[in-house]
Amino acid sequence: MKIGFNWATMVKVGIIVAALVIAPYFMPFALEFVLLADFMGLEALIVFLAISGKSMWRHLAFRFKALAQHIAETAILVAELYLFTPRVYLSHATASSLCLVLASSLILCCAVWIPPIIMSSQLII
Repeated sequence: MKIGFNWATMVKVGIIVAALVIAPYFMPFALEFVLLADFMGLEALIVFLAISGKSMWRHLAFRFKALAQHIAETAILVAELYLFTPRVYLSHATASSLCLVLASSLILCCAVWIPPIIMSSQLII
């Protein structure tokens, strides 16, 4: 007797088998979730997720805090560059905008900005 599965059933079975084979590598506690939900119930599973998620949340919060601190330090360093002093920035932004509006040339705008960028990099070194 030949069992005839249609295409949709074979795809569903394939996805389930792939999930069971791949899940332990990407989420090591996936099988424990299934067993915990089966034996202890959904409430125990939710408590387990809350307890295990707390340490992950702390780790992510620490990483985001460090990222925000690095971004703030970088912004402070960039703000101290000679290029961004109000007199230099205002004059070059005005000249660059006029070049772009009047000539529609990106090369002219870059020519206006290149000297202060070079001066700023030489002042840092």
